[in-house]
Amino acid sequence: MKIAVMADFHGNYQGLEAILADLEKEAPDVIVSAGDMLGSLPGSRRVWHKLKALGIPLVRGNQEEYMLAFHNAAPNPLIKESLQFLPIRYIAGQLTAQEVKELGELPMGVCIAGPGGDDVFVCHASPNDLFHSFALEIDAKMAAEIHKVAAGTIVAGHLHRPWQQVWQGKQLVMTGSGGLPLRGNTGHAEYVILTHRAEAWEITHKEIPYDFGEVVEDIVQSDYLEKTGPIGWLMFDEVLTAESRVFPFLVEYCPEELPESLAGWQDVVIGYLKQVGRWDALKDYL
Repeated sequence: MKIAVMADFHGNYQGLEAILADLEKEAPDVIVSAGDMLGSLPGSRRVWHKLKALGIPLVRGNQEEYMLAFHNAAPNPLIKESLQFLPIRYIAGQLTAQEVKELGELPMGVCIAGPGGDDVFVCHASPNDLFHSFALEIDAKMAAEIHKVAAGTIVAGHLHRPWQQVWQGKQLVMTGSGGLPLRGNTGHAEYVILTHRAEAWEITHKEIPYDFGEVVEDIVQSDYLEKTGPIGWLMFDEVLTAESRVFPFLVEYCPEELPESLAGWQDVVIGYLKQVGRWDALKDYL
């Protein structure tokens, strides 16, 4: 038996197309998408409709959760109003009522039946949390959630890098990212294949080139960079470099007292981009 798991497209339609073309050759028995299908890139709705049309199991990610929070009857004010979340609002504002309903029906995880009861559980970050990855820390609460999963293998995305480890008898696997890999491998999409051999799952991490120029052109020709603000600039630079920008900026560089104006956010982000040596390369796009 062969299972393919992909995750974290974040609206990169070309990354999805490249993986699907590779899957035609791999011919897996089951394909699963493990969340963050949408995100803050212009191709988000195309990615969503393509995946829905495939009729494969789809799992909710934190990006889908953000979209739902935006459309909630009592929306999270940070997501609804903060300039930090302009990229989320850019996509969420495009969603139809039917699409929001479909996102709300996504499960936190799915279990794929394996040979001889050797099942595989697929989730986004960890079995009962969309934001905290088991690759970073397994505290007592997460350990309890992992042990609640009957399957011996758990596959997740979220951190945008391939990874695997055996922990207390559980095989834990991360898929890498189908749209925004963060290992410096620009223009490549990542996913994972699990093949059952000799009563065990063999893990194969795959890295597939995609049409990087077309992705950049789609972003530049849209109103994305204008409408998503400085955080959108950082997201765009993640596409250009396949290096993390948003997380280090928010955690390590951004002041505790967040800017209140768009100009304030622009100044802080430009300062950060200069510090990491990326402002000169990026400013010509803006």
